[in-house]
Amino acid sequence: MIAKIDREKVIKGLKKCSIDDVDCKHCPYNGEGTKKYGCETVMQRDALKLLKEQPEIVRCKDCKYRHSSDCIAEMEGDVNVSDDWFCADGERKTE
Repeated sequence: MIAKIDREKVIKGLKKCSIDDVDCKHCPYNGEGTKKYGCETVMQRDALKLLKEQPEIVRCKDCKYRHSSDCIAEMEGDVNVSDDWFCADGERKTE
């Protein structure tokens, strides 16, 4: 079974490595890893796994439903949504 990645642990570890950079003893990844792959590698792999789990965000300007009868925002009366807006039902246009 694959263990679930602790999002808060990854955030704290990234902050420690990129901002504090001197205090590894308070990093949640301190001591993890192997001789070949240190704690930074473990943290980077966890961060990549979290990023891959994120759904693609399709902005209104790229949505196939923009200005159609299937547009959720327009059906709800929000006809002035910006091109950078998005919703959970957006799907990328295919040309």
